[in-house]
Amino acid sequence: MNKPEYGISIWRKDSDRIESIIEKISGNQVTHIEVSIDSPLDIDEALLKMIDKIKANNITIGVHAPWREIHLASPVTPIRDSSVKVISDILNSLTPNDIKYIVIHGSSEQMACSENIGICIKSLAESISELRDRTPVPIAIETIQGKCCGAIEHITETLKNLALKRDSDIYVAIDLAHIAAEKIKNSNRVESSLSVYLNAIPKTLLDRALLLHLHGLKVSTENNRIKVKSHYDFSYIDLGYMDVARFIHINNIKYIVMEIFYASNKDKDPISVAVNEISKIRKYENIYQTHIKA
Repeated sequence: MNKPEYGISIWRKDSDRIESIIEKISGNQVTHIEVSIDSPLDIDEALLKMIDKIKANNITIGVHAPWREIHLASPVTPIRDSSVKVISDILNSLTPNDIKYIVIHGSSEQMACSENIGICIKSLAESISELRDRTPVPIAIETIQGKCCGAIEHITETLKNLALKRDSDIYVAIDLAHIAAEKIKNSNRVESSLSVYLNAIPKTLLDRALLLHLHGLKVSTENNRIKVKSHYDFSYIDLGYMDVARFIHINNIKYIVMEIFYASNKDKDPISVAVNEISKIRKYENIYQTHIKA
């Protein structure tokens, strides 16, 4: 098994403190940063300089593609075409040979998706094929929340539509909290740990899993319905460290990225929280490996 790379996710707004972030992760076996570009408007001189500083410190880089106003699964051809162009243009501006992967959201806001999800899945497959032709960067489709088209079953169908060869550079980004949020919404029930929801991931996706996004859910109740908010720490629902360590090992996950943007304690820096959580997972990973060798 190849050793996985552990990383954190940062936003455009972190550009003014990138030096301190690099200092915090240095020496903590955090060797990867995923730059989350929420909007095409995030591409500016500050973000480009931030990426240059990351490269200069020999930290590997992944990119989370924009998702605001980007609809790769849209059945409206001009919208889909524009979304593909925006993402490919952004990648080409970032020196794609230095980027390990790009994470994309397969989504659309058309009512047609609710009535006939197949039409949106076909559109998403077309977008991915076009992106693959336009950039050398491996593409990872993320499991996301919402009706279209990031649910486990939707991504499974998208992979079928693509008819991928074994060596194809099209992968899956498993976001455990997003999967859990969808299950919680449908069942109105929270399991004891997020790792329980790993059992919902089919082999089709596991075979293509390149990276694992980890973050917690903030849980509340409103009108007898459970509400969750993403990208928190694990104060509300336990991660299930040993199960996650086992999952990483068994499925040979290459990148583990902490996407913690909010801490339950507002006095804590989310970056420091993310680094601490990575240390915990690595500890359990060592325990698991020692156990299976015994």
